[in-house]
Amino acid sequence: MWTRPILLIGLISFFADVASDMLYPIWPLYLTGSLGASLVALGFIEGLAELIAGLFKILAGRWSDRMGRRKIFVFSGYFLAAISKPIAGVATNWVGALSAKALDRFGKGMRTAPRDAMLSDWAPKGQEARVFGFHRSMDSAGATVGPLITLLILAMYPEIALSRFFLWALIPGLIAALLVLGIPEKKLEKKTEILPDTQTLRESLSQFSKEFYIYLAIWILFSLGNSSDVFLLLRIQNLGASTQQVVLSFCFYNLVYAILSYPVGIWADRKGTKSIFMYGLFIFAIVYGIFASAHHWWILLPGLFLYGIFSAATDGVGKAMVIGMAPKNQKATAIGLFVGGSGFAMLVASVSTGWIWENFGSQWALGISSGIALIAAVLFYLKSLKLEKS
Repeated sequence: MWTRPILLIGLISFFADVASDMLYPIWPLYLTGSLGASLVALGFIEGLAELIAGLFKILAGRWSDRMGRRKIFVFSGYFLAAISKPIAGVATNWVGALSAKALDRFGKGMRTAPRDAMLSDWAPKGQEARVFGFHRSMDSAGATVGPLITLLILAMYPEIALSRFFLWALIPGLIAALLVLGIPEKKLEKKTEILPDTQTLRESLSQFSKEFYIYLAIWILFSLGNSSDVFLLLRIQNLGASTQQVVLSFCFYNLVYAILSYPVGIWADRKGTKSIFMYGLFIFAIVYGIFASAHHWWILLPGLFLYGIFSAATDGVGKAMVIGMAPKNQKATAIGLFVGGSGFAMLVASVSTGWIWENFGSQWALGISSGIALIAAVLFYLKSLKLEKS
């Protein structure tokens, strides 16, 4: 399993997430404080960003399958994401920040499905979940280190402008992009692993099983309640946490996610990806119930611990599950549909969460998300139960 490409892809994700997550905990504070965005505007920015990412995850996935190439998409995606960071830092209003966020998400859309297909290409047979688990561990390790760097700088320079962090995040972002150049492009078999140029989109999609589309529909339903994590960070702040405590809370979540992703991946390879994925959906419903009902920010820490478990049980495991149901020559397309479809749903989720939060309060906004997740988890369980009996 420990081949050079798999290790390099993990290292790339580490540096990319150091760059992104230096900014993530302060992003809602920067938008609402420094740039004067409302909560509805915040939800619109996050939702539109996910919509852009979702669209290009689907397009890039199919394009990658047809070309039989991954590397060019992965490099372009990480490079565009890197240069978007300083653009956000020099924005004078939230509309300018939205443009930078759109570029960042365009880059994410370009790289995600081809990168995950590349991981699958290099993964030993029967070890896909643990390979994705290792990748998510490295990703989350970067997401832990990034906020700690931000926290250290805030401790040393309490009066520093938040915009400065966006300029510094360019450095690890560029390191991630340059490391992509060291990954060898695996030669795919023309007949079995490359999607024919003559095959129409309709013909391609018809090759996916009914089971795949049912699980995809349930995942999209779940995503209608899965708004941007910035709302969880705002909830922590609104319950009395300082900026430093918000950042540390986010680090705690990512640390749990990083530690558990690989062992959960091993467990999923042994016990089955679908059951682990289903448990993750139920845990999400519990997490959002805790966030909706809490009255002190420190009560949210157990919720963040569970949220780390949810992410470990659904992110890498979910991708391994989807690839397992996909035709061999449509791995990137399958990932694109899975993560892209949820991106469209998250546009609705983020905008509606912002609107409900402003008009009815955070308890209603987060409580509704919990309810939607619970419905999706029950449907996933019933579908899995039906397949076991058939």
